[in-house]
Amino acid sequence: MIKFCLNTFFIVCFFSSYGQLSADFDVVSETQGCAPFVVEFTDISSGGTSWVWDFGNGFTSNEQNPTYVYSQPGFYTVSLTVSDGTSSDIETKFSLIRVNPSPIADFSVDDEIGCSPHHAQFTDLSVPLAGTIKEWFWAFGNGESSTETNPLITYSVIKDYDVFLKVIDANGCEGSVSKTNFIKLDGPEAKFIVSDSVACGLPASITFVNKSIGNDLEYFWDFGDGTSSTGDIPGTHDYTSFDSLSAILLVTEKKTGCSDTFEKSLIVGNYEAKFDWDIICFGDSNKFVIEVQNQTEFYNSLQWNFEGNNFDPNESNKEKTSHLYLTRGPHNITLEAKVNSSCWDTTTITYGLPRASFSYSSLICQAPF
Repeated sequence: MIKFCLNTFFIVCFFSSYGQLSADFDVVSETQGCAPFVVEFTDISSGGTSWVWDFGNGFTSNEQNPTYVYSQPGFYTVSLTVSDGTSSDIETKFSLIRVNPSPIADFSVDDEIGCSPHHAQFTDLSVPLAGTIKEWFWAFGNGESSTETNPLITYSVIKDYDVFLKVIDANGCEGSVSKTNFIKLDGPEAKFIVSDSVACGLPASITFVNKSIGNDLEYFWDFGDGTSSTGDIPGTHDYTSFDSLSAILLVTEKKTGCSDTFEKSLIVGNYEAKFDWDIICFGDSNKFVIEVQNQTEFYNSLQWNFEGNNFDPNESNKEKTSHLYLTRGPHNITLEAKVNSSCWDTTTITYGLPRASFSYSSLICQAPF
């Protein structure tokens, strides 16, 4: 500061304010937010060549325009001291920064362990600290999610599930929690395989092989023909009548009471190959086309024979096909349907274009006519 004095009848002093320090600062964005809250400070002081910031929590900075992260909730008084080497000035703004606490996310469920299907009723236990909780986002580990406060979810696959919850309060502050292996589905898995799913002839012997998984299981086999069995190794079952049926296995864990069922369709019958056919004619020509469509319900292979010799390999396993005949016929069309080497059948039709014909008998005239 420059000082001038003039002695006359009295002393007049002039003080020049040119170059006077004046500390001041501003905040680039918001002064209120959620922890961790990032604040950008801007120096708007007049003059000064050095800066000392006090962020109100024991931390300082010598940058001119610092960025600071507040990790703890609370109100913070911020001050800036500027200096030019000979003098200094300070600006203090009380309770300038407000950092809101995030809500504490938490939840419970009525039953963490259950059998499949398991119905889990979740309850939000989150604690709001600075604002009412307004939003919920749940992820249940099974591909499902929810925005309800207290959702009800059904689990079906036997495994352990992680559950995640995020809550947002009225200030926009978030809190989240994840609980690993929180939902546990227990219970057995029923399964079996059979020697043949299609059996020809009677009696038909089908072998059942148990593939179930579980702890200390009880078994109930329903063979679909009015007979049943218990035990883990049913062995071979003889079917004595033709039928289309379902064999069912029910397994139950003795300790938990959890159960599961497995069902498999079986065909026990007089196996029969079937097909439909249609004819396309060409006017007065001797040529015609026969179109055939398989109607056999179960098969592993199909073979068509249109020429009366060997089965045509080009027509193997075709559900629908056709063949051009150049003569009126008759021609034999054969289908062979096969499940395995012991279960197969063939069916044949004979067709030829109709031939026009007629006969005439005249009266025998006798005398005296």
